[in-house]
Amino acid sequence: MLVYLAVGKSFFDYGYARAISCLVRGLRRLGFEFTNTSGFDIVWVHDFIGYLENRKVVSETRRPVVVHMHMSYYFNERKRRIEEELLGKADLVITVSKRMRELLLDKYGVDSEVVYNGVFTDIFKPLGGTKIKLPCEILYVGRLERRKGVHFLLKYSERYRICVAGDNEKCGIYGDRFVCIGKVSLRRLVDIYNSGIPLVIPSTYDPFNLVALEAMSCMARVAVSKYAGVSEIIRGREAVVFNPYTDSLDNVLDMLGTVDVVKARRLAEEYSCENVSVRLAKLLSSL
Repeated sequence: MLVYLAVGKSFFDYGYARAISCLVRGLRRLGFEFTNTSGFDIVWVHDFIGYLENRKVVSETRRPVVVHMHMSYYFNERKRRIEEELLGKADLVITVSKRMRELLLDKYGVDSEVVYNGVFTDIFKPLGGTKIKLPCEILYVGRLERRKGVHFLLKYSERYRICVAGDNEKCGIYGDRFVCIGKVSLRRLVDIYNSGIPLVIPSTYDPFNLVALEAMSCMARVAVSKYAGVSEIIRGREAVVFNPYTDSLDNVLDMLGTVDVVKARRLAEEYSCENVSVRLAKLLSSL
């Protein structure tokens, strides 16, 4: 099957690059091919960003259109109108979590199939040797946005040293409240996950949060909000699932002592690029 991959140049600024690349790799190994020209069998559109930069193809094609929703901006009027237009053209909608599926049903009246994000387990893996030393007790990776739980981190930033990787611009705004690591290379990120510092993700709206799964794949201790879609795949001691509105960071840190990092790695392996792509391939092939 030849797939037109509709992602925009600006798409990767939103942090979905690895999620999409993982699925592409898995599909390639199952015999799928990709193009950005003509002759395709289906169009695979990723969010409103991919639609905006491929609008002509999506609007004029007679082939099936698959809309893959990693995130919804229903709360932004302009982006909401674009999402409504895009979803109206879909023959199949895929979401990255049950939480995201329920949101689309509620906001747009559109049902979808759930395909959880996958992780490059051959890249994000436990490392031997000397661990890097970080000047903090807690690790956070991602954008410092309200929906990501920045208010939760700020609440405890005077009591705990919190390292922030991936958002140097906003991190600097908060002065010395955080230890700003900034954007890092993929290899450096793997080193950071292997540092032994627990990762805390206190999101209040997060359709998935691949960072948590990548850290688990490195056998890091992870605490993730119940409002992040990745929490749906956690069955027990693979990670801590907490409520950022009611649980204190002190309580979360205590619970992290119960995490079984071997089980965390095994769970990540269940959601390798190859494994998650099997379900996606069946959905695409059904059109």
